[in-house]
Amino acid sequence: MKKIENLKNDDVEADFAKWLLLNRGIKEVTIKKYLGAIRTVENILNSNEHLTTKIFEISDPELIESFKNNKEVQEIDKRGNRMYTVPLNHYIKFLYYLKEINEESLDDQLNREVEDILMNNELRKPTLKRSKISTPTEMFVTKTNYYKRNPIKAANALILANFNCEIASEHKTFTSRKTGENFVEAHHLIPMNQQKNYLEVNIDVEENIIALCPNCHRMIHSGKDFEVSTMLNKLWQMRNEGLIEKGVNISLNKLKKMYFEE
Repeated sequence: MKKIENLKNDDVEADFAKWLLLNRGIKEVTIKKYLGAIRTVENILNSNEHLTTKIFEISDPELIESFKNNKEVQEIDKRGNRMYTVPLNHYIKFLYYLKEINEESLDDQLNREVEDILMNNELRKPTLKRSKISTPTEMFVTKTNYYKRNPIKAANALILANFNCEIASEHKTFTSRKTGENFVEAHHLIPMNQQKNYLEVNIDVEENIIALCPNCHRMIHSGKDFEVSTMLNKLWQMRNEGLIEKGVNISLNKLKKMYFEE
């Protein structure tokens, strides 16, 4: 799926229409019908007090999914041959798309901060502690909500991995001019946008941060399902015990659903 440049951010409906046109190949006349259908669902939900805002102001795909269970929505959808749930399904996929590109952007920002920390020799010895379970990280409320990432923990994770790709240590990339080490990037195995599902513990911990070469990092975000699945099999086996010690319990199947929910 190609990334759409120059999203307006303040006009989600327009961005959604652009995504339908460019990423789904849907004709403009059909897009207009989809937008009208979503507004109809919105009016129904507002009238029976299931909704107090506009659908395009909602960024939670699971909440949008729940709208499909509304009795009145199901009734008009049945009469309309699914003309209401189809655009809702597209909007759900669009929201997951936004979450994915936001996650990659935050990853890039985190790794720039990590390189600066390592360049300045702020952290050169691993300090992994397996005693205390920490509290959840802070969430920043924006158009696309995100959770704070600690670059010191990410830098620490790269040191613990000896700056090797944890998919395969022979994955040599290049020597970073900032750190003088083999260039690898930090990646949260359980994506940070899942912190909402871990209300008692912090998932921004070294046990959840993987060192990946740039190619593997791009692959785990954008690779084919079977490639990503193979990577997750290995990484989960490597990290599951440590995650449990930090109070984070996750099955392999649940982890995969986080990557394939789009």
